[in-house]
Amino acid sequence: MVNQRRTEIKVGLVTLAALLILIIGISLARGCSVSINQRTVKFRFDRSGGLQVSNPIVVNGVHRGIVNIVKNDAGSVYIEGTIDFSDDVFDDASAKISILEITGGKKIELNPGRSGKKFDFEKEIPGKNSADIGDLVAFVGDLSTDAVILVHRMDTLMAKFNELLVDKKLGEKLNNIATNADIMLTDAKSMLAINKENINITLKNVRILTESLGKDYKKYEPRLDTLLTNLTQTLNEAKKTIVKADTSLTSINSILADAKNITNEIITGRGTLSRLIYDPNLSAKMDSTITQLAILVKQIQDYGVNVNLRLGTRP
Repeated sequence: MVNQRRTEIKVGLVTLAALLILIIGISLARGCSVSINQRTVKFRFDRSGGLQVSNPIVVNGVHRGIVNIVKNDAGSVYIEGTIDFSDDVFDDASAKISILEITGGKKIELNPGRSGKKFDFEKEIPGKNSADIGDLVAFVGDLSTDAVILVHRMDTLMAKFNELLVDKKLGEKLNNIATNADIMLTDAKSMLAINKENINITLKNVRILTESLGKDYKKYEPRLDTLLTNLTQTLNEAKKTIVKADTSLTSINSILADAKNITNEIITGRGTLSRLIYDPNLSAKMDSTITQLAILVKQIQDYGVNVNLRLGTRP
């Protein structure tokens, strides 16, 4: 009975050990790590690119961890995984999703960076997707479509070109153009040969005229400078005169405005001058006053002025 019990215990232990070995083997085969120095790392990608949970995370080609979470989040893809030995990951780290093998599978390639400043694992590492076989096939498909369109256009172009070559009138026109061009060149050469001497004389005269102008300019340069200075001063004086004329015109406009106001007052019967001209009573009074004043002046001239002046006493 005791031996049977021992046998059962041994069988149970062997079975348990086999299960543990099987679990460890499966974990190692799937990329799971049994290291105790693990760190959770977060990534942010535009798209997952076919990445799945348990896909490996490699650092510079070395397997360092696995992917634990892949989910859509805020219009992008949030990925979370665990890696071993995180001390060499710096704050300028980056990541990309690439092909694991030519036959399939994906992985995250983590570039640890080189800044020397430790990465804060509460933050997310930005990532990008590398082109895989599917993207390459899609690109080749798009390229093949464009190539077909290009071939059709080339075929149409070649057909038009063949039509032009077959057209006899076009050939004749091209021959005529070539013939006319040859005639024009021949005539131009002949004209150049005939007038070569005249052209040389003209060029020589132009050179002499240019040199003469240069000498004359140097000769009269001081006078020209003086003339320009005088012209500048004259222009400045003219500007001052124009300013004064503007001021005078403004004053004249003001005087004319005052005169217009006086005229309006005379015409409308307002003001003292209008009363002097149009009011008969005031005119009569003014005439009487002037007459009396003339009599007084006459008496003063004839009889003098009798002044009774008392100083210091009262009457």
